[in-house]
Amino acid sequence: MEAVDPADNYSLYSLRTWVKHDEHANTVLSTWETCFCDVRDGEEADHEWDNEAIDDQYKGEMPKWFSDDDLQHCYVLKDSELMDPNLHLFAEFAFYKKWCLQFWPEDIAGCLPLDIQKVVVETGGEAETEPREKLKAANAIFYISFQCVYDPVTGEEADYRAVVRKTMDGKPGHIRLEVSVGAPNQADGSEER
Repeated sequence: MEAVDPADNYSLYSLRTWVKHDEHANTVLSTWETCFCDVRDGEEADHEWDNEAIDDQYKGEMPKWFSDDDLQHCYVLKDSELMDPNLHLFAEFAFYKKWCLQFWPEDIAGCLPLDIQKVVVETGGEAETEPREKLKAANAIFYISFQCVYDPVTGEEADYRAVVRKTMDGKPGHIRLEVSVGAPNQADGSEER
């Protein structure tokens, strides 16, 4: 891809990204890994993910939707923080996960934009001195409630909630997103994933 430097709107850079989408057959997990994203030419990408660098808290089964008791260990984002572009990317990944196989190749762009209603962030807390810094933590679990303007099944607005686990292994350009998504009325945590 090519990107323009927003500082001067003139400098054009080549942007190289290596993304792996792993849709496990017969399981509930969907994972995206970005192992390289830079603007330098001629540098080899490091495609090897360092699983040992990830804390065990961010491995294994995806967490269920949080309970009210869990909120004391989490940060509830303020309305002004809900516009963060990463949160919208996470919500769109979740929405894609929910509908891509059922409605492929139909374009789901007609269901957008997604309106983020509430976000709760859970981290280990070791690196953040301020609660709002949890949004930028290298390893975090995001609980996102959102609404789409057009549900592919009902043709009306619909509410969803997603659990997105973001992990980074410390290597430049490496990030992993794991997603589970369901409807808010599935309060027992048995979301479709």
